[in-house]
Amino acid sequence: MNATIGLEKLLRSSEPKLHGSACVSCTLRADQLPLLACQCLLLVSERDGFSAIMPRELAEREGITVESPLCRISLTQRHGQELPGLLSALAGELESARISARITSTPQGHHLFVPEAQAQQTLTLLRGIGNRAQYC
Repeated sequence: MNATIGLEKLLRSSEPKLHGSACVSCTLRADQLPLLACQCLLLVSERDGFSAIMPRELAEREGITVESPLCRISLTQRHGQELPGLLSALAGELESARISARITSTPQGHHLFVPEAQAQQTLTLLRGIGNRAQYC
């Protein structure tokens, strides 16, 4: 399956969902994990510590230094649906629109963390890609 057609079909069958609360990207120390890990939206163990995306309110409450606010957009995926090349096609579409995104996948779907100021633009783009599927 062509990755672009796969992306269009995924977006046609799955309405992109913008989650209401803003989140932030930050770095956590190992001693912060017992309290904060289960409240993170995304947590990655890296060589120099732990990169996390968490609700902005949590980071502010804990006094954690953060980067610019992000919004999460989720694309659900049907169980067992595999679309090779999907993320690279999605990244290409976002790059063409000059939207910076952090993208991750889970068995339930794909999650985009985009700058808060570009959340609506990203939703419009994703819905447009899904609409193209009816012509494929």
